[in-house]
Amino acid sequence: MSYQGGNLWSASWDAGTASQTHHVLAVSATDATGRTSMEAVDVMVSAAGTPSNIALDSPTEGETVSGVVSVSGLISDQDGLRAVRIYIDSALRSEIPLQGTTRSFSWAWDTSQMSNGQHCVRLCLYDQA
Repeated sequence: MSYQGGNLWSASWDAGTASQTHHVLAVSATDATGRTSMEAVDVMVSAAGTPSNIALDSPTEGETVSGVVSVSGLISDQDGLRAVRIYIDSALRSEIPLQGTTRSFSWAWDTSQMSNGQHCVRLCLYDQA
């Protein structure tokens, strides 16, 4: 696990060592007063084809943004694309249906609804496998 600054942390998991089934990935945090919060996601480990490729072009890491900002990039998967989900912090903000093996995507993020400070943009790609 590594500290990313502010309230952001990251961790890596080698899914290649996991059984090919559903798994729950969870994280919890406890503050100084003992209050605990937890977030969990259900993932499916599959030995399908080659890994997907995701390139987030905008916004760039550390960029200061305001107003309506384009969240855009390029994704590819030789098994065929199904959808990309866009999360801001831990909240799902958009799901874009996709077809083919390589696609660009774009979504308009209205940052006026967000608090000032660092936020995490996370993409989750779903393929046809």
